[in-house]
Order: sequence, then C-alpha cells, then structure tokens
Amino acid sequence: MQESPVTNSKNSIINFYRAQLKKFNDLGIGKKTENRVIITQKLIDITKKRLAQLSVTYEQNLSEEAIYSRVYWRNKSMNTHKK
Repeated sequence: MQESPVTNSKNSIINFYRAQLKKFNDLGIGKKTENRVIITQKLIDITKKRLAQLSVTYEQNLSEEAIYSRVYWRNKSMNTHKK
C-alpha cells in the first residue's frame, strides 16, 4: 500500500524535527549549527514540543494508549524544565 502525498509530507516533517533534535543533542548546548544557530535548552525544548505535537496529530489513528503516552511524555518533559 502506497502512502498518500499528505502522509508522506507529514512523515518528512516529523523526520526533519527528529533529525534536528538529534543534531542539537549531539552538538550540545552552547554550540552552533552549520547555520550559526546557537543551541540552547529552550531550542531543544521547543523542538521536542513540536515533534510531540506533530506525532500526536499524525498518529491519531493509533490506539488511545499510544496517544496518551505521547501527551503524558510531553507534559512530563515540559514540567521537568520549569523552575
């Protein structure tokens, strides 16, 4: 079964955010990307949040348990950085 262009596009966007998050984590806070963007904790947190949002939207047809675990992870992740 071939994916629709919309599904393929959503996968591409999700994969982009995953790759960016991996790059940010690999380089580390305070380092610069190839585009001279300084990696901060806020940038990493925002990227995680957007990836979680896209993943929940994309996977709405999955089980309720899968959706709950993503939302729970997102909320837990956001609360660990608040001070």
